[in-house]
Amino acid sequence: KHLTIPESVTTISANAFYDLRSLVDVHINPLVPPTLGSSAFYNVNSTAVFYVPYSSDHSILNAYQTATNWSAYASYMQEEPQT
Repeated sequence: KHLTIPESVTTISANAFYDLRSLVDVHINPLVPPTLGSSAFYNVNSTAVFYVPYSSDHSILNAYQTATNWSAYASYMQEEPQT
């Protein structure tokens, strides 16, 4: 249900999380969007939330939302909440 992608990840292969309908949230820790293979998150739960690192100018969120293959999941994305 919960997935954390460590900061050290630089590539996510195609179909890596294919058809993961039980997914509730993904915490993506790299500050720079990893290279994302096509359909890496294909057919995931449509209510899943992809959390990316917070940046005060929203530049990290914007980078993910426009990055190759990540842009397909732009509507799933939001910044990590600040405590």
